[in-house]
Amino acid sequence: MKKRLKAGDRKAQILSVARGLFAQKGNAVSIDELATACSVSAAVLYQHFASKEALYDAVLTEAAERRADFVEAVLSGPSDFGSVLYRMTLVYVRNTLEDPDTLRMELRSALDGAAICPMFLLNHWKNFSDYIEYSLRELMEAGEIEAVDTGLAALMFQGMLRELIYNRVILNTERYREIDQSYLVRTVVDQFLRSVGVTGEGGKRFSEIGASRLQVPQDRSLKKT
Repeated sequence: MKKRLKAGDRKAQILSVARGLFAQKGNAVSIDELATACSVSAAVLYQHFASKEALYDAVLTEAAERRADFVEAVLSGPSDFGSVLYRMTLVYVRNTLEDPDTLRMELRSALDGAAICPMFLLNHWKNFSDYIEYSLRELMEAGEIEAVDTGLAALMFQGMLRELIYNRVILNTERYREIDQSYLVRTVVDQFLRSVGVTGEGGKRFSEIGASRLQVPQDRSLKKT
């Protein structure tokens, strides 16, 4: 006899399954599709969510509230701007590879004009924006780089990273499919630092500092097979 789930467990199961369907098809998913995928009747779905729209909103909210933990990335190596940004970005890329549906839900929320959309920005991108803007201001005050618009610079980095993730995770573009993620991330960070005038030790460009300076992981665990 099939074990009956408790109400809380059933609701969590519905959210998990619905998240995958909504990520793939958006709000076009029917109640019947959702019920079949969840192995329940439509009536059971309505016991937990008043409507399909309510379930969609709940899935969006759950995805938007997920936060990446960058504490270890910040503290686990050299503290210069480029190294920390590299490690933070690597954490984000790794998390996205493990859970691409969150990115899909973020994109769908933007296309749908969902009220929850700003929460994705707050929880998924603000850590990058704040760190980049603060670090660039410090570097300008120290006379290490010329004046830049820190807000636009942070937005530019988000755009570069989003495009990389979009091609690698959503489109699964062939040219990026077999490239190690640490290399992709390091290249994006390198190009960004060049664009804002950040150099490395002894005036060398960031890309010439070497893997040991950035503590680039040697394992290939991030490579998608």
